[in-house]
Amino acid sequence: MKEELARITALTPKQRTDVLLWLCRQAESTRIEIMMSRFHTFHQVKKKYQQKAPFIDYCALIIACKNAGWVAEAKYRSSASLSTNEIKKISRRRISRAKELSRTSTNERLAVHWGKIVELKHQGLGFRKIAQFLSLELRLTVSHTTIWKLWRKWETDG
Repeated sequence: MKEELARITALTPKQRTDVLLWLCRQAESTRIEIMMSRFHTFHQVKKKYQQKAPFIDYCALIIACKNAGWVAEAKYRSSASLSTNEIKKISRRRISRAKELSRTSTNERLAVHWGKIVELKHQGLGFRKIAQFLSLELRLTVSHTTIWKLWRKWETDG
């Protein structure tokens, strides 16, 4: 089976692992695009190799990742020459992932403690004091303006 995987994907087991790790690091929108292209790739691989093996779907995912930019990022990391467009595409993908991580994680972490934030606000504390409380007591560093923006979004109509 390993030989067939290597023949279909043209990757070693270590490279296939790296491809899946790369997939996990991508922004959710990129992962969705890859999963959608996996469907098309699956039918191409199935037609080309004419197998009904259970790992054809896995191979299609690996190949879809390769086509979506894993190879370009591997070249980028190894300092191999890339075109300007490839470098810009990689940079955009990394920036979108970083933005998604920072926004999502802060909002999710605040959502977990939102009941305490509401309680403190109803006790008369300002957003700066609430941010200090979160930092000291819960080790959650967040700016008071972030709490204020989420308060407007989650607790008021506007």
